[in-house]
Amino acid sequence: MTEKNDKYYLKLVLAGDRNAYGFIVKKYEQAAFNLAYKMLRNRETAEEIVQDGFLSAYRGLITFNYRSSFGTWLYRIIYNLSISYLRKKRIHFESLSNEQNEIDLTYNVAPNDGLLKMESEDRKNFIGLAFGQLESEDRAIMTLFYNEEQSVEKISEIMKISRANVKIKLFRARKKLLIELEKLLHEEARVLL
Repeated sequence: MTEKNDKYYLKLVLAGDRNAYGFIVKKYEQAAFNLAYKMLRNRETAEEIVQDGFLSAYRGLITFNYRSSFGTWLYRIIYNLSISYLRKKRIHFESLSNEQNEIDLTYNVAPNDGLLKMESEDRKNFIGLAFGQLESEDRAIMTLFYNEEQSVEKISEIMKISRANVKIKLFRARKKLLIELEKLLHEEARVLL
């Protein structure tokens, strides 16, 4: 079967074809997990939130009105579930391992250039450590903007805040990231960014 747009599969689901929802899940599961994981910093909890999010979206599909894309609607559900979880648990996170704090960054490095590759990995590791020190809302907005490449307008819909507020929060999150990098690296932080 050729890949169709979301609306096609959602109409099939609403017509009773539960298997069509699998195409939707497959398309959005990684991005939904990335968002939940960056906010919660716990793989198992993020997986549960994503499952609950897809289930909530499935149950609420009858009310979905296509004013926004399905992806935006799903991200809003995942975001809200993650925020609710954090509020219920009132979790104050400590610094986690480098692997768990990793931010998806791509650098163009020649495969045979070992020194550049090592510098790139160091840069990625330090940014990941600093990223892990940010509050969950800052991690969420940066993940949506940089990793998921969502527009300011889409983030505004997902987080239910104004576009101007999204821009302000992004600016502040980047500034906080720089502060965290400076704590780790002092003067060298400005060179990394």
